[in-house]
Amino acid sequence: MNKKNITFKNILPVAVTSVLAVIKPSGLAIVFAIPYLLIERRINQTSYEDLGFKIKNTWSDVKRYWWLILAPVITGILTILLSKIILPEFYTHVLERITPMLSFNIAFAIIPLQLLVLAFGEEIAFRAFLQTKYSNIVNPVWAIILTSVIFALAHFSLGSPLVIIYDLVSIFIDSILYGFLYSKTKNIYVCTISHFLANLAGIYILLAI
Repeated sequence: MNKKNITFKNILPVAVTSVLAVIKPSGLAIVFAIPYLLIERRINQTSYEDLGFKIKNTWSDVKRYWWLILAPVITGILTILLSKIILPEFYTHVLERITPMLSFNIAFAIIPLQLLVLAFGEEIAFRAFLQTKYSNIVNPVWAIILTSVIFALAHFSLGSPLVIIYDLVSIFIDSILYGFLYSKTKNIYVCTISHFLANLAGIYILLAI
């Protein structure tokens, strides 16, 4: 750990974002993190690429890390299919959690666009911002773990204890994969693609079964 990085300047935004993520609505974390990131970029005169907006590298990163991009898609599908056998109420729990965020009643075709926007916003807030800030304070591995704990808690919703644990553990695992992908690529677009595909596959499987 680099002690010189444990400063009020580094800890404050991490603390605020983490607290906002675990209270409701958790979207407040995104509302805080993205403007803070952009304002800080302007003050420090940092390039967008340094923040993870590496659109020129996206295709090469996709080709190199396609297996890691698809990993959350696979784990998400397995989580849902396994729950069908061992925890059927998980289906209702997830639908109740995501319904406030998605407009199922407007147009079924709009769901992918909604998921893309949500994934992009979450990846900026949790990977480009929170994970990077945590990395200034702790070891990068711990930064991924801590960010993933916050990410999972941000998706907490009431239900039976077993369903809540099953839901949060699956979200935590996916977040670990997104965090690992970001640590490898430092590319927010690649993480968004992975997050979007995982959410899209999960939503349509839930609606189909």
